[in-house]
Amino acid sequence: LAAAALATVIINITDVNDVPPKFLQQEYDATIWRPTQTGVLVAELSATDDDFNNKTPLQYAIVDGDDERTFVINPNSGLVTVADASKLRAFYKLKV
Repeated sequence: LAAAALATVIINITDVNDVPPKFLQQEYDATIWRPTQTGVLVAELSATDDDFNNKTPLQYAIVDGDDERTFVINPNSGLVTVADASKLRAFYKLKV
């Protein structure tokens, strides 16, 4: 597989409850080569959330910016990977 172009992925962070999660970064930027393969790591998100007091694991989800489901995020680990490499465009702005 020979890569010919880049795809830029920007990941913005949002919160759905009272106390915002504390991420290592407020925005994650990633660049991956195109074409690529399904399963390629895009980013590893990491956060803590005082709403859960470490009793319940934090859950991650892509809530906007990926209508074609090109990416997938592991809800427990925060790993964002390529789900469908055939749909990869040059730019994405995902909201998690």
